[in-house]
Amino acid sequence: MKHTTKAQGGKVSRPKLSTPTNSRRIFQLLHDETQTEAGQRELVEWFDQLMNDAAPRYEDAPLFDLAFPAAVRAVEQGKHDGQPIGAATAYRALQDILTRTAKGETLAAIAQARRAALRAGDEQHKQAQRDAPEPKDKLSDEWRYWQIARVTHDLSSGAPGAYERAWGVMRHLFDGLAAEPNFWRVDFILPLLPHLIIARQDIDEMLRYERRMRAGMKGAETRKRKQAERAQ
Repeated sequence: MKHTTKAQGGKVSRPKLSTPTNSRRIFQLLHDETQTEAGQRELVEWFDQLMNDAAPRYEDAPLFDLAFPAAVRAVEQGKHDGQPIGAATAYRALQDILTRTAKGETLAAIAQARRAALRAGDEQHKQAQRDAPEPKDKLSDEWRYWQIARVTHDLSSGAPGAYERAWGVMRHLFDGLAAEPNFWRVDFILPLLPHLIIARQDIDEMLRYERRMRAGMKGAETRKRKQAERAQ
């Protein structure tokens, strides 16, 4: 049965895409290297939308029984496309999950352990950055990462003098930039503008709240004094 639609007073035949011939034709067009890039994008856009909205998910049978074995065989044989490191990492992670769940461990426990390991690794990396000697080249990426790591840690560490040391670094940075004529350029200032405006608004809101609180307290004290004077 063909799908039809009216056009210019007649009926235009539309092919049924589920037939083997038409499915194969779509496949051939997807891999037709003679097509222009713009033409390929036109086809891929609609193909992707159809597949994303209507195709069965990889985890649903029978697609899983086709896609998953093909993917793992490609990794095992070293013949897969895409990111080889990512695919191999995922393969090992799934191996680990199979082993640990077979021993009775839950997926939630595995996920929690992985998050803890990532946090520990991240903290070790930050600690190594902080403990490293200051890079000699202050224009290098390494010096920038080193400085950011130290200031970030000092602001939250609670160690004696750390907070003051961090603010000293930032005050030196702010004052130096404000006094530097080359800083006042659009390409430097414009990315900072939203953050500066938000900071100004937040500070002004805090000051307005403090003024209202002081005015309220003063009014309460005035009313209390007048009541005391009337009572005499």
